[in-house]
Amino acid sequence: MQKPELHTRRRESNLRINNANAQRMKEAGAISTASSHPTAGWVVPFTVVEDKPSRQRRCFIALPREKNAQDDYEADVPLGHISRYLDAVYDETATLFDLKVSFFQVALPVNIRASFRCRTESGELVEFTRLPMGYKCGPEILNTITRVLAGDPELVLPQYAAPQELHIHVWIDNIRISRLHEKVEAWGKQILHNMQHCGATIGEQKLKTKEYDFIGVHFNHKNHTVSSSKKTIKRLQQAPSLDKTTVEELESTVSRMMYAGGVRGESLFPHCIFLKIVRRRLSRLNRGLIRPQDKANLSSTAKDIGHS
Repeated sequence: MQKPELHTRRRESNLRINNANAQRMKEAGAISTASSHPTAGWVVPFTVVEDKPSRQRRCFIALPREKNAQDDYEADVPLGHISRYLDAVYDETATLFDLKVSFFQVALPVNIRASFRCRTESGELVEFTRLPMGYKCGPEILNTITRVLAGDPELVLPQYAAPQELHIHVWIDNIRISRLHEKVEAWGKQILHNMQHCGATIGEQKLKTKEYDFIGVHFNHKNHTVSSSKKTIKRLQQAPSLDKTTVEELESTVSRMMYAGGVRGESLFPHCIFLKIVRRRLSRLNRGLIRPQDKANLSSTAKDIGHS
């Protein structure tokens, strides 16, 4: 077992991977025993439980400490306003793909794996062999890969591009293709071939469906309607009261409210005063004047406007 250098040992996280989980991740090829390269960085490992439509899924996340804290790089992911994705409900049918444990499908070059190290409960020094969740540029890398698998004309050569008559929508690791039944079926098979050829693991998929959830929206191609998904509505219902909310909870709740408003096609103008108050709170957060876990401390006037 390799020992970390003295100058990096001080920055090592106290959090460690459970031995059983580490063994499973080794078997899956996500981590390996650390190589002889000097340790260049540590990650903070932890797990979360994700509520998927069909089941709950535990996800392992490794947050790179110094890299994310010091790097000024901001991920550039071309995700559009929700209104860009709604017109597809008028198409005849759709097919959806979701990459399984998607972040762990991006292999890390051997020479940079020493920047993604942590320890198991038994003290073994291990390093990631694949891109972990939590890395700042991870979503951009994954979104680019998914767009290539889907045949996005902006990223692939013409001979590998999806037919122009299809609607192709990619959201990080989710793909939706829609339009005429025959075209959707044919290109869906091509996407499956692309994934199998590249070794990508497919998670949940829906083939030639007329009713489904995509990016927090429920699409019904039978009657051409859209609505907020049950998961989105559930999260809004569980939002804390404005009397007790923290700054980070306020940001999350208001973001979901604006998103739901976009799905419903509602104007935000009646709420402009409340949104301006929220923006000022978040501005203080961005300037380091308050912390995410601090109480939002909204005035009674702001809370009255927000509740309305």
